Amino acid sequence: MTLAREMIELLLQTARIMEAQASEHDLRAPEWMALRFLARANKISRTPSALADALALTRATTSQIIKLLEDKAFLTRQRSESDGRSVLLRVTRKGERVLADDPLGKVLTIVDELDPDEQATIGQALRRALTSPALNHGQPRVNVCRDCFFLGRNNARSDTEEFTCHLTSATLDAADIDLRCVFFQAPR
Repeated sequence: MTLAREMIELLLQTARIMEAQASEHDLRAPEWMALRFLARANKISRTPSALADALALTRATTSQIIKLLEDKAFLTRQRSESDGRSVLLRVTRKGERVLADDPLGKVLTIVDELDPDEQATIGQALRRALTSPALNHGQPRVNVCRDCFFLGRNNARSDTEEFTCHLTSATLDAADIDLRCVFFQAPR
C-alpha cells in the first residue's frame, strides 16, 4: 500500500470513528459539521446558501439541518444589517456548549500532542489537497480569509484594522480574516 493511500484510509477511518460518536446530543455527522463550520465562519459565510456550499449539500438538505439546529436552540437566524432579505446564522451559547463536547475534540487532543512541525506538515499537505481543483470539481474551497486572493487591507485610518473582500465587497474586521470562508481563492 502506498503512503498516500494509507494516509487517506486513515483519515477515513478517523472520520468513521468520529461519526460513530456523533450521536451525542442527538446530532448526526452533517449537523456537527454545520455547527463546526458556523462557529468558525466569517460573517459573509454564515448564510444558509454559504453553509450549503461549504458542506456540499443541497439547499433543501441544508434547510432541514438549520431547522433541526434551531429547534434544539443551537442556532439562531438574524436578519442581515446590510441586506434585509438575507439572514445570518449564529451559533448560540447552548450551541457553543454542545461544541465543547464535539467528538472532534478527542481527535484534536491526540493531534495536539504531535510535534508542531508534524502538525504543520500534515496541515499544509491536507490544505493543498483539499484546495486542489482536481478534488473540488466546482465545489467551494473553504479556507481562512487571511490566505485568500480576494482579501484587501483598507487604508482607512482608524483604531481597528479593516479589510475588504474584493469578491463580495464586504468589509471584514481583523477577527474575520482568521475565520473560514466559502469564497476562498488561493493566491495566484
